[in-house]
Amino acid sequence: MQEIQRGGGEGNYALRGHNSILKKMKTLMKAEFTCKDFTDLNYENCIIYCDPPYKGTTPYYKKILGEFPYDKFLDWIHKQSKNNLILVSEYKHNVPEDATIVLEIPSRTSIRDKSGNVIETVEVLYTLSKQL
Repeated sequence: MQEIQRGGGEGNYALRGHNSILKKMKTLMKAEFTCKDFTDLNYENCIIYCDPPYKGTTPYYKKILGEFPYDKFLDWIHKQSKNNLILVSEYKHNVPEDATIVLEIPSRTSIRDKSGNVIETVEVLYTLSKQL
């Protein structure tokens, strides 16, 4: 495959991501990327990365899909963590008590407080798997 030539300036994140994957393709040949409802997934001996809507945020899909079922998602993670390494993205203040944080990234939300200040937060990657 050929790399797509840069044309949109430094802000063309999709293009940079596409080109980055092409460069790493040989190491990703056995990887499976899936976008499905989490309840449709049942794997064993896998690494599963989940990027659900962050709890307590305004979901852009709410009118179409309704509320995200966080309790059902946590039950699924607990069950799947017995045979897999599950990694979940979330804000640090929403991480379940029995989780292990494996990565913390200071960040800012695109939302401002009542004074117009950017809200600082910490995004994390956590797991409930005991394999770490």
